[in-house]
Order: sequence, then C-alpha cells, then structure tokens
Amino acid sequence: MRLISFLVALCLVGLLSACGTDTFLGRAEESCVKYPTPEARADCEQRLRQAFSDFNKQQEQDKKAQRAAEKPNGLCFKRQSSSELVCPN
Repeated sequence: MRLISFLVALCLVGLLSACGTDTFLGRAEESCVKYPTPEARADCEQRLRQAFSDFNKQQEQDKKAQRAAEKPNGLCFKRQSSSELVCPN
C-alpha cells in the first residue's frame, strides 16, 4: 500500500512540474526554430518580442483604466446614514 501511494505521489509531482515549463515565451521560442536561416529565426524572435512587449503595454493600460474607473469622482461623497455613494450629475 505504501508503494502504491508513493508511486501516485511521484506521478503527481511529475505531472505538476511538467505544467510549469509550458510558458508563452517557451512556446514562442520553439516556434522560431522551424525557420531554416539564422536571419529568419532572428526576425521571428524579434517579432515575438515586439508582440509580447505590446501585449504587456496593453495590459498595463487596461489596469490603469480599471484603476481610474474605480476611483470615485472628487465631487462624490458617501452618506453616513446609508453608506450610499452620491455623485452629482
């Protein structure tokens, strides 16, 4: 019984560790290997880096927009009796 539980635990650890190696950059680097010339590979890697950079910039902009939307207007106030947020039209 101990051997079976040990093997199950070992398999589980192996499967979980394999999941961590499949990242966006890892897959992107492997996709550029298919090009035959070093120039084509370098161009592919440069495009992927640019796409990843653009993606990160877009995420940052989305986060900033979300934070700005969450901030209440300076003219808004919260009623103490009902805790209702009231803003002028």
